[in-house]
Amino acid sequence: MQDEKMTKDYYINIYKDDVTKLIQYIPYLEKKSGKDVSQDYQDSKMTSTMAFPVYDSVLLNFVKEAGNTVFMDRNYPYFYTRNRIDTLRDEMKAVKQADIMHMEPLCCILSKYILGGRTKAHLWKEGVENRIFLEILKKAKECMEYWNDPLGTEVGNMINNMSK
Repeated sequence: MQDEKMTKDYYINIYKDDVTKLIQYIPYLEKKSGKDVSQDYQDSKMTSTMAFPVYDSVLLNFVKEAGNTVFMDRNYPYFYTRNRIDTLRDEMKAVKQADIMHMEPLCCILSKYILGGRTKAHLWKEGVENRIFLEILKKAKECMEYWNDPLGTEVGNMINNMSK
């Protein structure tokens, strides 16, 4: 029993600070779920060039903070192959099965959308529209609160007010 408690405390210590930082974006992600968070920039002078996406500034802050957390795993493609994850439904199932001792699904799926979005712009947009970011953050918060004290979202309300 003591070894199990120490192991859970070990994982809590690893993830707690980063989860606390990221859960501040839950109100924003709830508000934006299913909605478009980017616009294509086109100028009348640029008729022969390709349009490029312009993202919501709060989303870009989230991506920047998430990219600097322990959740980032550059080997996420191996997780997808090993667990035969191909669809959004598979990703959501893996997120729901995660717990404090098995945070790899949250890390790898978040990594796919954050790191992959640096080269494939549609991934950040999909992460918000398909509620992937939101579900990952809710699950991470649930895991932390189950074994630890509740985490506050005071700053999250401030971020939510900024996006209005």
